[in-house]
Amino acid sequence: SSGINAEWPLRPGKLKARYETSAIDNPDNQQFQKTLEALALEHDTIVATDDLTEPDTAQIDSRAGDVIEEFQKKVIGFDYAVPKEYRKPNYKEIMAKMQNVHLQGSVKKCTVADLRLFAKAARLKVPSTANKGQLVEAISAFFG
Repeated sequence: SSGINAEWPLRPGKLKARYETSAIDNPDNQQFQKTLEALALEHDTIVATDDLTEPDTAQIDSRAGDVIEEFQKKVIGFDYAVPKEYRKPNYKEIMAKMQNVHLQGSVKKCTVADLRLFAKAARLKVPSTANKGQLVEAISAFFG
């Protein structure tokens, strides 16, 4: 017998639970259905849906935060933060910032990277080879 099995008192067997993908609703599909319902019933507001596929980070931190930090310190050797370029962008925040920039009339002052990020957040159809002028024009047309 190997050293791992000798130290491990429990021998895990085959998992009995079945994972059904249809049991978890697609959050984008749920939001679409809520929007469609609000439009059909002529409601003034659209109710936002909760994305149940997102992890509850507050609960994870409260239950295992110390253990996770200790593990990171042992494995990495220091406090580790995910670099900014690898973080998932917050599209709602980007949309709000760009709306403020547009209202101030300073869209032309934004960098091409910021303009591309907004175009992606707003799902604007701009070619990947678009220059700054084309991006500014598309964004100005988006806001009307």
